Amino acid sequence: MSLGDVAVWDESYNSNPVAAGCLLDTVTELRGFGRIILTLGDMLELGNDSPALHHELGQKVAKLSPDWLVTVGDHSLQIQAGAIESGMPEIHCVHFKEAEQAADFLQKNLHPGDLLVLKGSRDIQLDRIVDRIRRARV
Repeated sequence: MSLGDVAVWDESYNSNPVAAGCLLDTVTELRGFGRIILTLGDMLELGNDSPALHHELGQKVAKLSPDWLVTVGDHSLQIQAGAIESGMPEIHCVHFKEAEQAADFLQKNLHPGDLLVLKGSRDIQLDRIVDRIRRARV
């Protein structure tokens, strides 16, 4: 979808390691955008393997090398850690506890031509980010 001058790929309704990995594989193939802003929220209900699965996703994020990695929620700190440990510059990673905080950051930092990709479990409420951008840019 397009929200004004920013393209948005919104998968804020569900997430798991396989689906998130497939999303990253697909985003790797996309061209024609100024920057890729990857916003990932917690993947919930993963049990005891949750920290490791979030960390592994971060390692995959580093291979994609997005311009920004924005993480939201407690578990997603492991996504950020995995990305940084795998070579993503820490300066291009930001973390927020709640979606509203991430929305504030993104609203100030999105540029025309950017692709904003959002993926997270529904309870993390990344859809609030999309709603906020929609109100400001459309």
